[in-house]
Order: sequence, then structure tokens, then C-alpha cells
Amino acid sequence: MQTPALPLCSASQIGVRELTVEDATLLQAFFEANPDYFLIVEGEPAGPDKAREELLGELPPGWSFSKNWMLGYQAEDRPLVAALQFVSDLLAPKVWHIGLFIIANDLHGSGIAQTLYRDFEAWARANGADWLRLCVVRSNVKAGRFWRALGFAEVRTREGIEMGRLCHSVDILIKPLNGGTREQYLSLIERDRPEHCD
Repeated sequence: MQTPALPLCSASQIGVRELTVEDATLLQAFFEANPDYFLIVEGEPAGPDKAREELLGELPPGWSFSKNWMLGYQAEDRPLVAALQFVSDLLAPKVWHIGLFIIANDLHGSGIAQTLYRDFEAWARANGADWLRLCVVRSNVKAGRFWRALGFAEVRTREGIEMGRLCHSVDILIKPLNGGTREQYLSLIERDRPEHCD
């Protein structure tokens, strides 16, 4: 599969580039300057190798996918204002999974997160995605509201998921990009059925 061009950003003076392991220092500095996500989800700031781990992007054994991506959003006055990690064709063709979406703390409430997401969604649809999928921890109430307001809906909750120092209930949310139904999605990803045993 030919790698598509990166998404355009409709927010003024913000550019997008793909981050690789060579950008670990840059991404690590962004994680450390914007700790909210890690404090809520893992109960501690990002560890010293967190960026490298995210950029290497190892998935569970046997999980199919086409590419693991990390996008960095840069402004003229600072190296990164946001980071978006996602996996294309995870577990099934045309299912794209958003693993991480972090906006600089001082931009929370500015509307930039919605703008970047909508740009990404349009790009994903144009490049073959029929579904977007993500997991949100129940205790991250703001994130849950954010994703649901953008049209994501819960298909399953998983209990007892350990992340860093914490143990969470995690909601799996999906959004159809081309009019698909919940049952059509679940026929592709059996593990997301509420009755599935892990």
C-alpha cells in the first residue's frame, strides 16, 4: 500500500509531520511539558523512555495492521503543540485505531483539538478508513465527553486494565465514517463484542 500524504491542518500556522524514533527527544520533551494525560491514565508523569516506546509502537503479538503512525503538530513559536498516534487497519482492514491524542495543556479549551481531529477524520476517510476506534479510561471524564461529542459511541467496556500505576475501566468507542452500523463493525472485530471473553 502506498503511504498517503500527511493530513493538512486547517488551523492557521500549524504544520503536520510524521515523527520517527529520531524524534524521541522532541516528543519526550512534549510529554514532560504536558503531563495531564499521563497523570490521569498512568498515575505518574511520562517515564524517561515513554516517547521512544510510543514511537517504536509495538503491538500485541498476532495483531494485524498496516502501519503505526505518530503525527506531530508544530507551530511557528514552538516545536510541538499536539501529538496523534494511530494505527491503520488494526485487526481488520479499514479500521483505524487512535491510541494517543495529546494537546498542549495551555491550548485546552481553545477548540484546536476539535479542529485537528476533524482534519484527521477527513484525511482518514479519504485514505480508506471506514471506522475509527479508540479506548478511553472511565476516570478521564473530559476525554470521554470530548470523543462522544465528536460522534463516537461505546461498544464495550473492559474492566481491570492496568496502565502504569493505575487500574481502569476502559470504554471502547467507535465511529463509522461511511454509514456503517454497530453490528457491521462487530462482525469485523469480534473481540469488541460485549460478551467476548479476553
